[in-house]
Amino acid sequence: MVVLLLGLKHCGKSSLGRGAAHALGSRFFDLDEVAVELLQARGECLPQEESAKVIRRYYEQNGRDAFRTLERSAALTVVRRVNSTVGTAADPAKKSSNICALGGGTPENEAAYTLLRPLSWAIYLRERPEILFERIVAGGVPPFFEGQDPWEAFSALATRRDALYQSLSDEVFELEGQSIAVLLPKLIQRIEEYQDGR
Repeated sequence: MVVLLLGLKHCGKSSLGRGAAHALGSRFFDLDEVAVELLQARGECLPQEESAKVIRRYYEQNGRDAFRTLERSAALTVVRRVNSTVGTAADPAKKSSNICALGGGTPENEAAYTLLRPLSWAIYLRERPEILFERIVAGGVPPFFEGQDPWEAFSALATRRDALYQSLSDEVFELEGQSIAVLLPKLIQRIEEYQDGR
């Protein structure tokens, strides 16, 4: 079983997922990092290059369709790694043995998301759009906002994805601008409750 973390860019999926996995003794996968591993294996990026920069450059140079194909390959890699350790048997003791942080757009990539969804319990990490926008533009305007009013484009994206994430997730976890230090124990508790069947 995989706990999937859904949410917009910079909501804290990777930080919260990594922290929860460490506390629970679970394996952690970051789908973007797995995608970068695949690019490294193909010799398309440097071994020590930051994942976010690699993903951004790949998207800019190759476009959305190529990126979605790469993302599907990353999802398939995660599925294979999960299956290699837990097999196909339904084992309640292993409900939280894997945690995977998705890319912000992964739920819109049906070919990738449908590979992961049958194995999973999905949590939508929901943050206020204005908070996320400040975090995103601090690192530069993403390529998919170019030529548009960045806030208007992001607001429309956030509205569309909010509805999608809610429809695809099993639970909504409200972040409300709180720090990782405050949120992490709450998320761990919720995963443990799920594991215990509560």
